[in-house]
Amino acid sequence: MKTASPKIGTIPWYSGNYLIRWSLAGHPQIMMMEEYNYLNDNLYFICIRLAGKEPSEIMPCFWRLYQREAKEGEGEKDFPDKEKFTKKMDELLKYGDCFTSQELFVMFHIAYEAMYGREITNLGNTVIYWEPHAWQRGIVKKWSCWLGSSGLRGFVIGTVRNSYIRAGSCIKNIIGRKSIWDFMLRLGTAERGEKESCQGWEEIVIKFEDLKKKPREMLANLCERLHIAFDENLMQSTIHGDTAFYRGITGFDLKPVYNLYEEYFTSLDRMRICLLSSAFQKKYGYPFVNPMDFSRRELQEMFLKEFFWERIAEAAAGKDETSMYFVQERVRKKLWQMRFYEVMNTDELFDS
Repeated sequence: MKTASPKIGTIPWYSGNYLIRWSLAGHPQIMMMEEYNYLNDNLYFICIRLAGKEPSEIMPCFWRLYQREAKEGEGEKDFPDKEKFTKKMDELLKYGDCFTSQELFVMFHIAYEAMYGREITNLGNTVIYWEPHAWQRGIVKKWSCWLGSSGLRGFVIGTVRNSYIRAGSCIKNIIGRKSIWDFMLRLGTAERGEKESCQGWEEIVIKFEDLKKKPREMLANLCERLHIAFDENLMQSTIHGDTAFYRGITGFDLKPVYNLYEEYFTSLDRMRICLLSSAFQKKYGYPFVNPMDFSRRELQEMFLKEFFWERIAEAAAGKDETSMYFVQERVRKKLWQMRFYEVMNTDELFDS
C-alpha cells in the first residue's frame, strides 16, 4: 500500500497543543483525527490488536473494543457518522487478505476523514499528523519506531514554551496541590525517552512564542520541512471547518505569550521557576537564572519560602505537611541537577 507520510506530535501539555492542531487541521494535504478521543489516543494499541486478523473480523472486533473500553457517552462525539466510518473501512479492507498494524493506522485516518465528507485520493501527496494526547511524550516519541519498522519515514514535532508562563497556564486548570507540584517539578526536564525517536526520523522543535508572533514564517518553514505546500488555511484555527477557541482565544492572539499570571506568581516565584528549569530556559533562549550565583544554603532558604500560588491551593484543599517533605526532597534534587548542568557546561536534559 502506497501510504501517507506520518508526523507524530509530542507537544508537552500547555505548550500549544491546540494551536498546532487547529492550524494544521485545515491544510488540504494533512489528515488528522481532530479530537482527543479514544480512537486517537489509543490508535497504537487498537492497530496492534487488530493486525493479522481476517479482514471480515476487523471491524466487528474494533466495535467490541470500543464498546468495552471507551468512556460512556463518547461514541456520538467520536463518531458523528458511524455508518460512513464503517463503510469506508469495509471498502478499504477489501483491498487485501491481511493487514499490518501500520496499514491499519493509515486506514483508520482515511475512514475518519470520510466521516466529514473528505475523500483521500492521493496518499503519496498526503501526510498524517497524529498526537496521542493522553500519553507521556517520551512514550509517544517511541511510537515512531513502530511506524518506522515498516519503512515509513516521518517527523516528530514538538514545541517549547517559557516555563513560568506554561506553569501559570497549568495552574489555571489544576486545583489539587499535589498535582500542581508534580507539574512544577517537571518543568524544563526532558521526558523519558527523549532521544529515542526512530532512526531516520527527523525532530522539529518550534518555540510557542515564535509561532504566535511570526505564524506565517514559522508555518511556511514547517511546510518546507514536511515537503508540503503552504496553504492559507494554516492561518486559521479551525476544527471541521469551524473557528476553534481555547479559553476564549483563537488563532495567533498574543495574550498567551505575554501573560505573566501575576494572579499566581510573584517576581520571586518566577525567579525560582527559572532556577528549577534553568538549563531548559537557557537552551531555548528564555529568561534564566544561574543556580551557581547562589550558595546551597541560599537556595535552600529561597525554596523554603511559600509560593504565592500555594496559598490559593491551600485555601481549596488544605495544607499537607507530609507531602511537602517529599516536595522539598524533589526540589533539592532538581536544584542539584541544574547546578550539574552549569558545572558540566551541558544543555542535555535528563529525567528528574
